[in-house]
Amino acid sequence: REMLATGRWTVYDADGVEMTDDERPTVRARRTGRPVLGEVVGWRRPDGEMVRLRLSCIPDADADGDTVLAFTDVTAEERMLADLTRFQYLFQNANDIITVVDETGYALYSSPSTERVLGYPPGWHHPGGILAMVHPDDLGIAAAELALLMSGERGPEPFVVRVQAFDGEWRHVECMGANLLDEPTVRGVVITARDATE
Repeated sequence: REMLATGRWTVYDADGVEMTDDERPTVRARRTGRPVLGEVVGWRRPDGEMVRLRLSCIPDADADGDTVLAFTDVTAEERMLADLTRFQYLFQNANDIITVVDETGYALYSSPSTERVLGYPPGWHHPGGILAMVHPDDLGIAAAELALLMSGERGPEPFVVRVQAFDGEWRHVECMGANLLDEPTVRGVVITARDATE
């Protein structure tokens, strides 16, 4: 309704460049007699904000030059997708290791940085769980911290333990954790670790 009330409106392509009249989906549908389905275009609202619309234009064969136009505002969906893509890129290239473990300490997931920092190949998990990677002298600290995390009593303070890298070298890692066992999308304890050896 807002668009209709403003009269003629300007359409932008996927790169934000204004479309000529001939490039506009409604004009193309009328000119070719073929529907344009699901094309995403930009439209600048009267307040200046650019919104993204998924348009479908179907020329009406029984009416003189009329076109049936349906559109859905996909601005929020595209922003969410862009944010997700940005997050994925940052996550893939972060130096911090993010590991999700179950109630037994078995790693359900380790981020790609595990390979860069500790040398473990993607998807590799120690069969003995994460505690099996901890230096024997630090095992008591690690087990106590993991137990606190599992109980949900662990605060935000970091703790440092030594873990064995894939090449056998011991690395000091500073860890923080969050109990997300009750979070349906995670169902685990999330441990963030950074190399603190130096």
